[in-house]
Amino acid sequence: MGGVNGALASAVSLALLAGSIAASPALAEPPPLRIALEAHGSAFSDQPDRSLLNVSFGGALRLSYRGDDPDAPLGGVFVLERNVWFGTELDAGTFSGVWNVGAGIERVWARGRLRSALVGGLSVLNGDTPLHQRGTSGFFIDLRPASLRWPLGPRVAVELTPLGLNLLAPALRHPTLLLTQYRTAFGVEVRLP
Repeated sequence: MGGVNGALASAVSLALLAGSIAASPALAEPPPLRIALEAHGSAFSDQPDRSLLNVSFGGALRLSYRGDDPDAPLGGVFVLERNVWFGTELDAGTFSGVWNVGAGIERVWARGRLRSALVGGLSVLNGDTPLHQRGTSGFFIDLRPASLRWPLGPRVAVELTPLGLNLLAPALRHPTLLLTQYRTAFGVEVRLP
């Protein structure tokens, strides 16, 4: 079931990417590829009574494909993310969490100072829980309404997402494992030549 959801999410993301590229004005050369590394954390979730799930941290690799015009139409984005869960009880420690891989759309606006993005894809449990096995898969959705960007030159930008919304559902069979996280993220994006 997880493979079908992942394939469906990938197909929808590719269709959105193709549509955004087709809708953009004719270009002499393809838009540049950008690579970003980021770290994220969340101390707030919809699971405050579950000490193993209410705090998380991790990192992500993001590939973006969009034009240089700050008022350009939508671009495509691919994300590979690791999300580790941290227990707040003294003996709880960390839990392997999930791997998320997905694609979506993004737009840089306000003369390159803001970025909005919506990404969806496959979420895979990276460790056993009492009720689910490692490798169980479901979906995730990552919504970033407004990330603040500071260009450090023509090819590099620093980005801060004060608040993003992540919906993680790595286990869809009963009992469902569904988490909502409110994340803060910090990253650096580099435009490749």
